[in-house]
Amino acid sequence: LIASHPDHVAGLGFVGHSLSAFTAPALALASIAAGRSAHVVLLGGTLPTPNLLFNAGFLASLLVLFLAPLLVFTPTLLRVWKRGCIEYGELAARVGETFESKWLARGGNVDRAALERRVFPPTADLYGVASNVYATRFVPVELKNLIAFVVVLLLPFVPVVLLAIPIHTILQSLQKLLF
Repeated sequence: LIASHPDHVAGLGFVGHSLSAFTAPALALASIAAGRSAHVVLLGGTLPTPNLLFNAGFLASLLVLFLAPLLVFTPTLLRVWKRGCIEYGELAARVGETFESKWLARGGNVDRAALERRVFPPTADLYGVASNVYATRFVPVELKNLIAFVVVLLLPFVPVVLLAIPIHTILQSLQKLLF
C-alpha cells in the first residue's frame, strides 16, 4: 500500500466502488419496507408514523450491513497513514528547512536567474504528495458513493410520501421555501 496514493486510501480506492454493486439488493430490501409503509398509508391515509422508527432502523442496518465489510481495511489504512505521516513529514521538514535556508536567509535579495530556474516546483510537488498522506481516509469509500447508496435506500420511500401527502401541499411548502 502506498501512503501517498492520490485516491487517499493508499491505493484501495477500487474497493470502495464495490458498494455500488450492492445497490440492487439494497433497493430490493428497502422496497420491502417501503411497501409495508405504503400499505399502512393506503389503509389509514396518513404517514405511517408507527413504522417510522422501524424504517429508519432498517435502513440504517442495511447501510451498516453493506458498509461494514469495508471496515476490515481500517486498521491497515491507519498503520499506513501513521507510517506515511512520519516518513513524509520528516522528508517534507528536511526539504522545507533546506528551502528556507536557501531562500529566506539571504536578507530578502532574490537573484533574477533564480526565478527563471525551476527551483520551487519540486518543493511544491513534495508538499502535494505529503498532503495526500495527511488526507488519507480510514474507510475506502468515497463520499459520493456513500451518498448514492443512501439515495438508493431512500428512493422507494418517495412514492410512500407522495401517497401520504397530497401533491398540492408539497408544492405549497416548496413555494414557501423558494419565495
